[in-house]
Amino acid sequence: MEKFSVIIPTMWKSEYAEELIKRFSESDYVGEIIIIDNAPELRKEINISKVIHIKETENTFVNPSWNKGVTLAKYNNITIANDDMELIMQQIHDAELAMAIDESYTTSLETSNTASNITVESTPSQANDPDDLATILEQI
Repeated sequence: MEKFSVIIPTMWKSEYAEELIKRFSESDYVGEIIIIDNAPELRKEINISKVIHIKETENTFVNPSWNKGVTLAKYNNITIANDDMELIMQQIHDAELAMAIDESYTTSLETSNTASNITVESTPSQANDPDDLATILEQI
């Protein structure tokens, strides 16, 4: 399973920031969460093992914060998130299931000659429906 680095610049003004960090930390696909803390006067301490907390001495603004996070990331897969996102657990579940489908499909192609005849097609509506994703996963 390939992991993700999640980059979140913050000034701690959003009511969702701490919950967002917590939810990302609960995903097996997230290997690290890089917080670029641009608010020294509002600084919060985060005690989550996946969190790398970069404490800036002044606001470096969002684009340079994203760039810094990408430079520091140790995983090839990168997610950039705003601190005002409300991440719903169903979204994480759907994303993990879609990644599992892709990972299973890739693995089956590598390990079985007969698996190369399998075609998996997904429409946008399927990508949002956990039942359809589970059906696709069963086919693999």
